[in-house]
Amino acid sequence: MTTMKNTAITLLIICGLAVLVAATLDMVKGARAHQAQIDMADLSEACHKRWSKNGRYRPMPMEVRGWLEMAEQLDAVINSVEWYAALMDLESLGDPTTNVKEKVGRAYGLSSMKPGTAEDICKREAIKVTNIRYALLNPGFSIRMMVLHVEGLYYKYDGDLRRVLLAYNSGEPRADKLIAREERGEMKIEYTHHRNHRERLDMIKSAIFQQGGRR
Repeated sequence: MTTMKNTAITLLIICGLAVLVAATLDMVKGARAHQAQIDMADLSEACHKRWSKNGRYRPMPMEVRGWLEMAEQLDAVINSVEWYAALMDLESLGDPTTNVKEKVGRAYGLSSMKPGTAEDICKREAIKVTNIRYALLNPGFSIRMMVLHVEGLYYKYDGDLRRVLLAYNSGEPRADKLIAREERGEMKIEYTHHRNHRERLDMIKSAIFQQGGRR
């Protein structure tokens, strides 16, 4: 009888602890969700102020918020919307009308992507597009191409974000040649794109801090 009583008490204690742990996890989850919501607001405001002041295109606050939310929803590997904000800052300074002449061809949209790169992504992902240049000037499509391209490069280069940024900015063929030479000990890559990206990320975070953001 005593053994059964002790067992019952033990089970009650275990159940109580389980309920307490579940409640604690819910509280932590809720706090993180709230913090993420605050962070998105701060990040959107910081990017809007920076791009409106420094860029040729002056986006509306809700535009910027929408772009960042799209990147966050599509992202499956970086898990940092700030990282994509810095990439947009580096590539187009938040200008969806970007039409940059480069050594070979032009780069378009928020992603500052060449049509050939976007076409390769569309083939890989079975995405049907009639006019790729026009499509890249659409913020939603351009961000989708940006995230998918980063994802492909992330897996190709085993999560090395220095090489991801090198290939994104310089193109995969050139990046692969440089990486091969570095691995053979013929040269050392400076990874300036990675350094520039970090500088842009620091600028955005500094703007959040200056405006009283909670980060």
